[in-house]
Amino acid sequence: MKKPILMLAFILSLGVLFTSCRDTAKEKESEETEMSEDMDEVDEVEDMDDDLNDDMNSVESDIEQAADDAGDAVNNATRETGDAIDKAGNEVEGAAKKTGDAISKAYKDTESGIEKAAKKTGDAINKTANDVGDAVNKAADDVKNEVNNTDDN
Repeated sequence: MKKPILMLAFILSLGVLFTSCRDTAKEKESEETEMSEDMDEVDEVEDMDDDLNDDMNSVESDIEQAADDAGDAVNNATRETGDAIDKAGNEVEGAAKKTGDAISKAYKDTESGIEKAAKKTGDAINKTANDVGDAVNKAADDVKNEVNNTDDN
């Protein structure tokens, strides 16, 4: 920004310098030449001004494009981050459900296994009690038979 302004000031200074250093004897001739040169300088300044305006418009357009690109990048990153968070949340939810289902199944299997073991244990105790009862009854019958046999003698 300083460079174009300095160039403009330099050109204007040169114009003033050249105008003031002219020979006064050739005033009439130089007045026409000066006017022509001044007009040329004005044209040059206007051209530089136009170039400066074009450069400024180009820079402004570039800045706007860069800002739009940055905004688009932020929007895309936000959208992608949100999608990733949603996906991760769904994965965690699915994993939690699978874990809960596995725990429920393991609990039911354990509970069923305990019930089966308790039933087998109960059946074994009943069989043992029946066997012991049968053995006691048999022993009692044997004793009774012996007592009866000794009474007959």
